[in-house]
Amino acid sequence: MLTKEVETDPAESAADLLDIHTERLKVRGGSSVCGQSLRAINLRARVGASVIGIERQGATQVNPTADDTLEAGDVVLVLGDDEQIERTRVLLA
Repeated sequence: MLTKEVETDPAESAADLLDIHTERLKVRGGSSVCGQSLRAINLRARVGASVIGIERQGATQVNPTADDTLEAGDVVLVLGDDEQIERTRVLLA
């Protein structure tokens, strides 16, 4: 049995393994998510992505709670793979 030790950054290794990244997406006026809480939107169950931040009027909220709402003009920091992020982009439009 052959083994090889490789030094890597654990965070980079996990991201590479899972093929995930973050992206900033804007909530458009008229989106079905406007005024809804993250709990009601249930993004992770719907598309597999996670909201890890919300930017609103120059302020950034990191790790928002399930009771936080999304409003038109918010910029949402989303964590997921390419497909999950694209599906989130469609939902926020």
